[in-house]
Amino acid sequence: MAEKAAWDYLYSLPEEERFELVCINPVFILGPALVPPETSTLAVRHLMEGKFPFLPKVMLVLVDIRECAMAHLKALIVPEAKNKRFILGSKNFWIREVA
Repeated sequence: MAEKAAWDYLYSLPEEERFELVCINPVFILGPALVPPETSTLAVRHLMEGKFPFLPKVMLVLVDIRECAMAHLKALIVPEAKNKRFILGSKNFWIREVA
């Protein structure tokens, strides 16, 4: 909804006031954290430490935080990214594989 609102706003502007927009839509992001674990980071840590009594049969699509950061940088410097959207993800993993 936020992305749709951004595109709607952009195209509601007069042509001379429009700016370039790139939307980056990462899936479940994993990787090294710069801050102590909280919320979802903590949940992943507990998953990896075997602290959950069971694992639900859930499939996740993951993206590495470093790849996500690189995509944001490329959105700024690659001219062809202008006014496009990008879904970031690598491959599907069962939560058991992630654990």
